Amino acid sequence: MTKDFDRKSVALNLLAVWEGNVRKTGADQDLGDLMASIEAHGLLNPLHVFDKGKGTYVVAGQRRLLALQKLANAKKIDKDYAVPCIVVDMADALEISLAENTIRADMHPADQFEAFAALADKEMPIADIAARFGVTERIVNQRLRLGRVHPALLAEYRDPDSDLNLDELEAFALTDDQDAQLIIRQQLGGRATAWRIREALTKDEVPFTDKRARFVGVAAYEAAGGIVRRDLFDDRESGYLIDAQLLNRLVSEKMKEAVASVQAEGWKWVEEREQLTWSEKQKFGEDKGKKPPLTFEQKSALDDLQKELAELEEIDNEDGLSDEQEARKEEVEDAIDKIDNRTPTFSKAAYARGGAVIVLDYDGTLEITRGLIRKADMPKDKKAKDGKEADEPEKPAFSQSLLTDLKDYTLDAIQVELAEDPDTALIAVVYSLAIRRTSKRYGWNPLALDAKPQRVPDDATGRAYIETLASDKLEGMPTAPADLWHWLGLQTREKLMDMLAALVGPLVNRSASSTKQIRKHLEVDVRKHFTPTAANYFGKISAEQIMADLKEMGQTETDLKPLAKLKKKELALYAEKIAASDFAWLPEPMRDQPLDEDELADTEEADDWEGIDGDEDDMDEAA
Repeated sequence: MTKDFDRKSVALNLLAVWEGNVRKTGADQDLGDLMASIEAHGLLNPLHVFDKGKGTYVVAGQRRLLALQKLANAKKIDKDYAVPCIVVDMADALEISLAENTIRADMHPADQFEAFAALADKEMPIADIAARFGVTERIVNQRLRLGRVHPALLAEYRDPDSDLNLDELEAFALTDDQDAQLIIRQQLGGRATAWRIREALTKDEVPFTDKRARFVGVAAYEAAGGIVRRDLFDDRESGYLIDAQLLNRLVSEKMKEAVASVQAEGWKWVEEREQLTWSEKQKFGEDKGKKPPLTFEQKSALDDLQKELAELEEIDNEDGLSDEQEARKEEVEDAIDKIDNRTPTFSKAAYARGGAVIVLDYDGTLEITRGLIRKADMPKDKKAKDGKEADEPEKPAFSQSLLTDLKDYTLDAIQVELAEDPDTALIAVVYSLAIRRTSKRYGWNPLALDAKPQRVPDDATGRAYIETLASDKLEGMPTAPADLWHWLGLQTREKLMDMLAALVGPLVNRSASSTKQIRKHLEVDVRKHFTPTAANYFGKISAEQIMADLKEMGQTETDLKPLAKLKKKELALYAEKIAASDFAWLPEPMRDQPLDEDELADTEEADDWEGIDGDEDDMDEAA
């Protein structure tokens, strides 16, 4: 049985919040949209109130009252604004408050999307819709876009048994082509995740994050007549360039300008490449020029930055860094790198014989490597014409300490394989002794026959294994030299061969070129012994090199796009997980390199041609 309540208008300044209202939490939050609605449409639902005799109180409608009071304080309505109310009995107050806050159902989002679209269809300006409902124009545009998704997809979204969620509906809204939306839904079926939908809708388009788009710039592309598709539902304001052919033309034109600019510096040659890998760079000599001295301002700034970096690293070691501190640390490191990597100056001789390689990096910036010297242009004298000895080839992707570690991890793998192969160990020993007798090429000796094991990293997987293997194979061997020869004479050939392998394995020489022959003979699979991790590899290289490595491991531009905002530590850990699932991938310096004829003509001491610092006679021979 329903009750009849009196309806009347009550002045706003006579109303107060009732302390018994069941809504205790969040009543005063997010009132903007409610205030906008009241200002545009008036109070659509009356307040339920009762009078205790000392004034009128609100039983239900607390948020509406707070919104009205804020409008009055902002002088948008009068303080005695006539508020429509329903007067209830005090005895029913609690029950009515509870009923209004529980016995109601919110509008389904799809109904809201379609309602917004209907308002826009009546030619109501976006700004007016936003103002009337207290939301931003971006939100209005999002709801309008969702309201124009294919009706069949909206119906599916409404269905409580459907697996189509809001994220996936937003992905379909990337295009206004409803037929395309429906086709993609049918093609993907149960695999219609948000990222797959976006990928299917934009398969022939170029994302804003693509290095070409970053290089040219979206504004320049649009100025040239290019059309873009913006993703309204991505906080990073991502989007896609629809005309890939136009983009490629703009990239080519801008790259030609860059090549001409570098050529104008006076280099003998300038070359544009897709990439310049570490191994490719080693084919060049390099004159790194001379960095100009620091100005007083630069030195002062560098001192301050290094001091701040030391303080941040101390905090990191003790308590860890906050997100703000981590971001500041990256800024400080970038600022230090900018000072350290200031543009060098080059001699006339460097320009006359050297050149530059221009590469478009993954982030859309140009990476220009100047001072590269082709082998044919190398001077016979390892000193440059200005009398100053040139620097060794630069290895920007990998530090010297990391290269040494990677070489030693590879060495560890070869040592383990050799320690288990007596026949190959015998060949290695005979070869090492013979090469000393027949040749002066000591750099080609694969074994260090002083019986001192070659060092490998402490965490190398084979280190402990070889020690265990040696303990097993050398069990019972006398330690006194006087007894050893007699004891060895009593052992079987099989025992001696096993001992030989166990003893020879750790002697593999890290620096000998012919160590490659042992690796090839044994068909060593380094990945059985080494897995790249954040600790032993990814944490010791740049974020750019990590991204390049991830591409080699099969990560697509779509996979890499969300990684751009990761901190380097997080990116290194992500790469570690990917590398753990790719059982074939190795860092470039660890990969098996074939022994070629050029290496056979190398120097007696060195493994590889060392460019500008190589031996004079051997460079003549190589040339």
